[in-house]
Order: sequence, then structure tokens, then C-alpha cells
Amino acid sequence: MHRLLCALLIATLATAAHAAIYKWVDDNGVTQYTSEPPPASKKGKELKVPSGNTSNSTAGSGDAAAKKAGEEMLKNMADGVKPGTLDCAKAVSNGKDGIDTMLETGRTNVKTGHMKQSDLDKGTAQFNKVRSRISESECRSSTGAVKDFYTCLSNDYNLVMACMQKYNYM
Repeated sequence: MHRLLCALLIATLATAAHAAIYKWVDDNGVTQYTSEPPPASKKGKELKVPSGNTSNSTAGSGDAAAKKAGEEMLKNMADGVKPGTLDCAKAVSNGKDGIDTMLETGRTNVKTGHMKQSDLDKGTAQFNKVRSRISESECRSSTGAVKDFYTCLSNDYNLVMACMQKYNYM
């Protein structure tokens, strides 16, 4: 699942027109990853990501670089998530909307050749399983890491993949 999350993250962020991803820190100290360079007032680092199908880890060294960049992004996003106040309605909305966005982006990436249909199908099954699990009733009755996952989703950053990774919600 971790490899699939990284592949979907890379495929979501990388496009044929922009084979680079920029990493920078915003005014709140949160690490950002964007396909556009950071604002002029911010110092950023360009991460080279090869265009094409980045989800096939056996194709060559470019795919290894994409996988490494994806793992770094996912780890930094998870590390940058700040604890907040539990809001089950917001958490459920953020979680489901985030998954819907990832799946829609995955479908677009299949159409444009940035992802294999078979990889999207695997990811879709996993994400739909998680999406169907996310609920206000689970949130309200949660404890431990599951409660932490919902608290993570309650923040304004809405990083569903980072919250899933950080709190092992899969």
C-alpha cells in the first residue's frame, strides 16, 4: 500500500508539461510540494521527476527517482501535519473529498498516459475501502491512532494521504 500511495502521489503531482516538483516551506512552517515554483519570497528546491508512467517501479532508474521523491514527499507531508481539534464532520468531509480528488486525478493520469490503468485499479480498490470506512460514527467512537487520524483530517491542510500514512489508517 505504501508503494501505491507514493506512486499515486507522484502521478498526481507530475504532468507531462511539468516534469519537476518544487519543495518549499510556507510562512506557517509547513512543507509544500507544488508543480509551480514557490513565490519569489520563498526559497525552494526543484525535485526532478521523470515524465511518463511513474508508477511502474521496474522500468528503470527514473522510476526509482520518482519513487524516492514520492516517499520523501509523503514523509514530509505526514511530518508537517500539525495536531488540531477533533471535528468529526470536517474530518469525514476532508477524508472523503481528498480520496475523491486522488481518484479523479488518477483517472485523468490514466487518460494522459502518466499512470497505468492496472495501477489505478489497485489504488481505487484500496482508496474505496478506506473511503467506505471513514464515518462520523467511527470518528466519534475512535481512540488511539484512529482518533489521531480523524484529528489529523480535522485540520485545514486536509492531507488525507499524509494522515493515512502517519496514523497507519489503511
